[in-house]
Amino acid sequence: MAKHHLYSASSAYRWLVCRGSVAATQQAMAEGKIKKERSDSIDSLTGTCAHWLLEKSLLLDIHPKRFLNRRHGGIRVNLEMVGHIQDIIVWLKKQIPSGGKLYTEKRYRNLRARFDLDIGGTVDIVIVGPGVLKIFDLKYGTWYVDHNNNPQINFYSLAAYLKYKKEYKIRSIFQGILQPRSFMSGEDTNRVVKITPKKLLRWERYKVLPAIKEIKTGNPQLTAGDHCRYCSIEAICTEQGQYLIEVAQTEFKSLVKPLHTLPNVKSLSPDKLAALVTHQGQFIRFFKAVKEHVNHLVLTGDMVHDDLKVVKKNRSTEYTKTQQKIIADLKRKNVPSTHYLTEQKLLSHGILKANLTAFWGNSSKANRFINQTTTVQENGFTVVPTTDRRKEVEIETVEDEFAEFVAKPED
Repeated sequence: MAKHHLYSASSAYRWLVCRGSVAATQQAMAEGKIKKERSDSIDSLTGTCAHWLLEKSLLLDIHPKRFLNRRHGGIRVNLEMVGHIQDIIVWLKKQIPSGGKLYTEKRYRNLRARFDLDIGGTVDIVIVGPGVLKIFDLKYGTWYVDHNNNPQINFYSLAAYLKYKKEYKIRSIFQGILQPRSFMSGEDTNRVVKITPKKLLRWERYKVLPAIKEIKTGNPQLTAGDHCRYCSIEAICTEQGQYLIEVAQTEFKSLVKPLHTLPNVKSLSPDKLAALVTHQGQFIRFFKAVKEHVNHLVLTGDMVHDDLKVVKKNRSTEYTKTQQKIIADLKRKNVPSTHYLTEQKLLSHGILKANLTAFWGNSSKANRFINQTTTVQENGFTVVPTTDRRKEVEIETVEDEFAEFVAKPED
């Protein structure tokens, strides 16, 4: 397993902005306020398995279906994953220029001596050829990852550019996110942007160097924002807490008891409503992180409070026999299958497309089938922050969409 760098490229989106986050995390670990190791979720383990499948298939130059049902990190390679990775491999091979090479899982560390920090990471895909450099990162989650000015990809590009610029006389850099399970209207799952070496070096000068300079002072500042996502100290960070309090400058500030009555949403001004919607994800994540942290403190005896108590979780019931054994037992007892088997349902079109691609070995045939059997359904409108990447639309009337929020006249 690759060494985990203190200032990793994958978390650069956070520490380039919140320059004190790494030091604060290290201090919290040393003081026992947070766990030193965070357990991997199913999503992260699945992503690791997909990366492994892509690497092995490329290195051995074999179809990923050869690994079907193999396990890596406790995750089984299924048809959906095989289809996704094969699509990516076919696409990647088309990106290799004449006289070029493809490398997978290239590790780098301390790419600049002047940085003098433990900065590093592992690049999923590097394609290099005469005059051109291509850097691609696989994201197997469904949460949309932007490929434009992505700090992680920028670090990877910088490392590769410094390594290959003289040998290949790099003039153009292509950066991409490969995200087969994330679908957004009007966007491909393989998203690429072209930049120049000059733009990349300008990013290093004006974004990276100032951050490193502040970090090396020994007193870097904490800065809260949406980059707090997945931060280990999100629940105990005073800067994050203060930031959310300032955002919620409504009657929320008088909320001192859990059962205090919240303000009526219809009484809030447009500015307050917009602020709450814009930061809703951050509030939800913060409250979830707080709940997890409080549970840990109370259950370990490190916290006692008159307003809190410990209760048993709701019980769950699980089968002690395999599904096949239970079905066989019920069949012997002449129980109709309708009493214990649910009706079979068609898989989602995304999973079906991946499965058909793997089964037929032909993504075009799978796409044609899906296109012939699906249609795009409009589902109305919703309100999101202006930072959302979806295109803004104009609608003639919103009364029907937001009727439940329209204040009724007093009797």
